[in-house]
Amino acid sequence: MRIAIVEDEEVHSSLLHRYILARGTARGKAIRVQVYVRAENFLFDLEDHAPDAVFADIQMPGMNGMEMVHRLREKDSQMPVIFTTGLSDYLQEGYEVQALHYLLKPITE
Repeated sequence: MRIAIVEDEEVHSSLLHRYILARGTARGKAIRVQVYVRAENFLFDLEDHAPDAVFADIQMPGMNGMEMVHRLREKDSQMPVIFTTGLSDYLQEGYEVQALHYLLKPITE
């Protein structure tokens, strides 16, 4: 399984990366994680390296995570998206783009 993490803060992406790999190991699944620090980089890479699911921060420099997922939905309406953010302000909009889940930071295992 391929997972993308789109997160501009290294402390959060590292922690989430560790949690995802631990969960995959516990379930006997091979997991590959690709971390992107900018939404634009994720979208650029999407056609050649589409993940099975994406964890996306909402507040990032440049394009924010919500805008990124709106663009993702133009190409792929089914990819599971889990938003990770410190704010609950985007909860309604997250459901409008069919987010699978919404995790508030700090994220725990």
